[in-house]
Amino acid sequence: MENSEYQGIIKEYVFYMESTGYSPATVKVRKRHAVEFFRYLWKRNIKETNKIAVKDMENFMDYQNGRENQVYGAGLSTSTLNQYTMSMNRLMQYLREYRQCVHLDKPLSYREDNCRERTILSEEEIGLLFESTYGTVKNRKLPTFHELRDRAMLCVYYGCGLRRNEGVCLEVKDIDTERLWLHVRKGKGSKERYVPTTVENMRMLRDYMSLARKPLLQGKGRDTARFFITEQGTEVTEQSLCIAFRRLVERSGDAELIAKQPSLHALRHSIATHLLAGGMDIVLIQQFLGHSSLDTTQLYTHLIHE
Repeated sequence: MENSEYQGIIKEYVFYMESTGYSPATVKVRKRHAVEFFRYLWKRNIKETNKIAVKDMENFMDYQNGRENQVYGAGLSTSTLNQYTMSMNRLMQYLREYRQCVHLDKPLSYREDNCRERTILSEEEIGLLFESTYGTVKNRKLPTFHELRDRAMLCVYYGCGLRRNEGVCLEVKDIDTERLWLHVRKGKGSKERYVPTTVENMRMLRDYMSLARKPLLQGKGRDTARFFITEQGTEVTEQSLCIAFRRLVERSGDAELIAKQPSLHALRHSIATHLLAGGMDIVLIQQFLGHSSLDTTQLYTHLIHE
């Protein structure tokens, strides 16, 4: 590609991403996609920025959809195509805001398969899960422990939107009952963040710590820093929490909810969608979820009308 204007745009675009907090890995991918796009334009004799149209980006995506994966030989996966879509939408926004390409005002659509991969529970279904934590179950050795633990699990993974491993690694010292936040020390990419929560959520977390976790550990003669523990007083694993969540879903008795077969991670997808639908600024949602790139958070924007 010999177009100096396109080369200048790529250089400025990379600087823009680096200075606005994109991770090095994201910058690398977005740059590669941008270079591919401008080479695609160059080969089709589109050599001026102001002549780039939304249709050109759509055609570029059609080209990606039809080409083979250079490593595996098959077509590109839905996930890869959606990564290209994110890149094109971000590049389009950059050109619109910093290169006065005001005509680039129609975001590209994501592939539908990506939506289906994300199970979103309604607010009513979340409420049903909370209701299902109340009431003992026959043959439980420690019904109170399970009830309080399950409510705390919903507060951490739905109320605070933590990833599975973030919740597993959460420690008691990370729960700030005065400031109403959780300190995520081991987030994705080794990044830490503070996640705010509500008074009601914090009340349920305190109840679990004082009425379930503490007496159980004392009774077992054990001690651990981890927030979530098993009924044997040991640290939980992702698998054990996922099993506990599946049992909670089944206990709801709701056929539609059970048919969705939601995973524990569906709680994180659900709170992100609910916050966005409620009008919360997407940048605040990005910070809440701990996304390194705003593009990842923007994947939820096409789910709120479904």
